[in-house]
Amino acid sequence: MKCRRKEMKIAELTLLLLLSAALLISGCGNSEREVQPSRSGGFTFLEIGSDTVYSKALRSKLKGVLDSGGIITQTPIDLNLMAPGFLADYFPELDALNRQFNRAGEARVEHDTIQLYHRHARRKAQPFDVVELLFNQSTGQPLYFKIKTDAAGEELVDAMQAKHGDPTIVELNDRLGKIYSWQHQADRLVMVREIDRRDNVKFHIGIYYGTHLKALLKTELEAIEKEREARRKAGEKAF
Repeated sequence: MKCRRKEMKIAELTLLLLLSAALLISGCGNSEREVQPSRSGGFTFLEIGSDTVYSKALRSKLKGVLDSGGIITQTPIDLNLMAPGFLADYFPELDALNRQFNRAGEARVEHDTIQLYHRHARRKAQPFDVVELLFNQSTGQPLYFKIKTDAAGEELVDAMQAKHGDPTIVELNDRLGKIYSWQHQADRLVMVREIDRRDNVKFHIGIYYGTHLKALLKTELEAIEKEREARRKAGEKAF
C-alpha cells in the first residue's frame, strides 16, 4: 500500500512539472519580440525605417519614447506635408501618387492602413509637437511619416546633412522658408523650414517610403479592376 501511495505521489509530481513546463513555454511564445533598429540604410525616425514591420511591440516602444498616443485604422491618405497643393508645387511625382490615392469623384477614400499619432511627446523631453506614422495594415510596412517641431529642427537639418549628404534646397514661393530634400532609392525625406506670422520657426518633416506606397496603390488598383470585371460579368449574365 505504501509503495502504491509513493507511486501516485511521484506521478502527481511528474504531471505538475510537465504542466509547469508547458505554461512556461506558452508564456515565452506569447512574449513580444524586441523591436530591432532599422538596417535599411535609408531614412529613419526613432530607428524605424523602410525594413521595419509594424507590431504591438513597436507601438509599445513608441508609447515609452513619445507618449501613449492613439491608433486609427482604415484611414484616408494625404501625402501633403503642409497645405493642399504643397506637393503639386514642389514634388509633382509625389503629387501624382497622392492624387491616385484620393481618387476624383469619391468624397472620402479609406485605405488598408494603420495610423499612429502622438501629440504630447514634449512631456517626455522629445522635441516633437506632432508625430504621425502611417503603415500598411496588411504588410505592416511603413508608408509615410509626418513630424512637426519648432526651432529644434535646426539641429535635425544638420544631423540629416551629416548622415545623408547635401540636400536639394528650394525656397518657398509663398512665404519665408526653405525646403530641404534628400532621395534614397525610391524613398524621400523632406524638411520644410518656415517662418510663421509671429516670426516663429516651424519645421515640417515628411518621410515618404515610395516603394511601399506604390505597392499599396497597386494592390488597391488591382482590387478595383477585379471588382469592375465582376460587375461587368454580372451585367452580361443579367441581360
